[in-house]
Amino acid sequence: MKQHLVALLVFGLAALAVGQSEPHAYDIDANRALRYGDGNPSPSRWKLPAHWLDLARGEVAYDCAVAASFGTSYGASEPLDYALLTYQWLFDYREVWLHDAPPELKFKVELSGGVKTNGRERFIGSLSGLAVYFPSWLATERLQPYIEGGVGGIYTDFRVEGQGFRWNFHPQAGIGALIHGNGPPWYVALRFNHLSNAGLDDDNKGTNTVSLNVGRFF
Repeated sequence: MKQHLVALLVFGLAALAVGQSEPHAYDIDANRALRYGDGNPSPSRWKLPAHWLDLARGEVAYDCAVAASFGTSYGASEPLDYALLTYQWLFDYREVWLHDAPPELKFKVELSGGVKTNGRERFIGSLSGLAVYFPSWLATERLQPYIEGGVGGIYTDFRVEGQGFRWNFHPQAGIGALIHGNGPPWYVALRFNHLSNAGLDDDNKGTNTVSLNVGRFF
């Protein structure tokens, strides 16, 4: 297990060496220029897949972050502890979904990989999308609090107790804050996670976990 955690740490540190883009997607300035919206020409919403290819090509401003997450289950008869490394892309919500939204609303995509740390070491991987809201009235020069929520898919290289599949849905919600200082901001978040197959299998007890996430934009 130690070698896996060391590899995750090395990957995260290497990613932090990359420069940060301008403007920053986590800015909550209502006057920040957007490629789409605010009077600029917008493609049809029926063309979202083509628009998302533009996002993938980097034609819309976004920011990236790397985070380490450490979590544990609660209310389960069989404990589940894990450590993950997450790579994150943060966009202005309006740029992704092409409709009006407050400038404080963002959208992020997270790709995570890691290991189960209790018992036999096994792989865990997930892909999630979350809406993130930064209340402007709570923001200070140093702290930028936020709330977040979303859903994704998760694969575990073992069957979680009470689950019929290794592939499951992964709804999650949390609170956190960006910490501004010299250079790109850090962030810390407390997140509540649920693992379920949504009734696609009779064996669907569901598992709840809580995790502490610490990361940095770059």
